[in-house]
Order: sequence, then C-alpha cells, then structure tokens
Amino acid sequence: MAVATQGAELAVGSSAALTLPWPIGAFVVGVTLFQYQFPYASQHSVAEVALSVSANMTSANTIAVTPNGIMKDASGNYLDGANSLVIVGALAWSQDDASVAEITVPGIASGTASPAAQIPPGSAILASQAILTGFDIVRPGNHHVQSIQASVSSNLFSPPAASIRGMASLQDASGNVDTSATVDGAYFCSYNIPEYELATWIGATQTPVNTQSTETVTFASAPSAVALFLTGFSMAYPQAQDQEVGFMVAGATKLTMTATGASFIPQAAMASGPLQSNPAVATGTVSLVAVGIP
Repeated sequence: MAVATQGAELAVGSSAALTLPWPIGAFVVGVTLFQYQFPYASQHSVAEVALSVSANMTSANTIAVTPNGIMKDASGNYLDGANSLVIVGALAWSQDDASVAEITVPGIASGTASPAAQIPPGSAILASQAILTGFDIVRPGNHHVQSIQASVSSNLFSPPAASIRGMASLQDASGNVDTSATVDGAYFCSYNIPEYELATWIGATQTPVNTQSTETVTFASAPSAVALFLTGFSMAYPQAQDQEVGFMVAGATKLTMTATGASFIPQAAMASGPLQSNPAVATGTVSLVAVGIP
C-alpha cells in the first residue's frame, strides 16, 4: 500500500496530467490557490464567482485535471482566463490500499451538509480531513463587493460515517447578498494504519501578494512529500465600504519542504484594480491543511 501526491499550476481552463508511480485505487483532487483577475487590469462589479476542478483517471496511474473559473459582472465582463491561475494538487492511494476512505461531493448548498458516506465498520479513524475543491456564488445585478468567503468542514458520526458541510457568501455594504451559493468539497480519512499526518494552518494575511511573510507547519516525523490544500478563505473591506474588483486571490504559494514539515506563503486578498497602481486592497483570512507523507 502507498500514498503519494502530485500537483500543477494551471491557467484557468487548461489541463494537466498528474502521473503517479503505481496504479491508483483512490484519489482526491483539491485546490492550493486560485488567483483571478479581469482583463486589462480593469475593475468591475461582481455578479458571480465560481471555481471547479474536473478530475478524471485517463490511465491506471494518471489523473487528468482541469480547473474552471468564473468571475463576471452583469454586463458581460469575464475574468481573464489566460492570466488567472489555479494551483491544484492530487492525493492518491495505490490499488492495494484498503485503509482509506474518500468522497467527493459537488454542489453542497451553503449552510448545509452532504449525505453521510459510510466508513468500514470497526475502523479506527486515525486522520480525517475535508478540503475545498470549488464553489459557485451568484448574486443578481451589478453590485460592488464588501466581502466574499467559502469554506468546508467535516462531520463524523457513529457508526463510522462522514459528511461535508459547506459555507459560502458574497455581499456588498448595502445588504445585497448572494441568491445562490454552493460549495464543492472532498473528504478523506485513513484508518487502522497511519498513512499520513495532517497539520492545519489558519491566519490573517497582511498583504495581497509576494510580500506576505512565510509560514511553516511541522510534523511529528520528517515527511518525504507534502500536499497543501485550501479549506477556506474570507476577504472583506471594512463593514461600511465596498469596491469594484479587479483581482482576487486565496490559498498559498511557494510550498517548500523543510526538515520537519513545510513552508509556504499564505494569501487572501482582493483589490479594486491592478496591484501596481496601489488600489484599495482588502486582505483576509485563509485556512489550509498540509498532508505530510512519511
């Protein structure tokens, strides 16, 4: 039995093949970071923001992934797909691994939980986690943005079963809120045999890009590989303020292995225009989970 990870940084709408060293028995694909911008460094009201990742096995040991994104206003302006990016990661288990359970659930209505997925009876759950794999938030009309957020969490039941709960919202300072908000999530757990170690990180970010300070997570034993997944984000201007949006980012970049864990740069911010023109910037909070593979 074995577990491994692969990842890729992709423009929205482009594809990559993630190849593992053995035939895959189970896998989850998550998001490490998404970064959206409107064309020509312009700024717009936002009627819909969405992210999804298509993931399919194309051979016994290969997963094809394609991130798809939406950021648009009610006047027909859409994000610049070529200059918007998503960092995706896959966590996969070999075909002879009988000590893992995983579920992927799209379209969970905000504030609700998915149906429970059963975990083999008698299992001792050793490490379990929900990750954010996408969202779709719709708000009619042209409105500025005061805040946006999306997150997932997991619920465990006895006898062993698990569900994913999602939360997402988009609103302006005048009380115009989303009319439809759904979240895509994945859940995985190992049982009976410890196959990986989890380390969570949540915190506020101070700058939109590049100059944010590096953060670290540590594991009890030195990992041979680390996967980093987004579990939630929120960005907001002060309560009485809102802005048109030209740029939005959430997740982490520059994932680097350390002797006892991993380092990365967390990001959660939106800006009213191109960053180089010193626009109004709203920073926020991001939550991540690092998966350390022995």
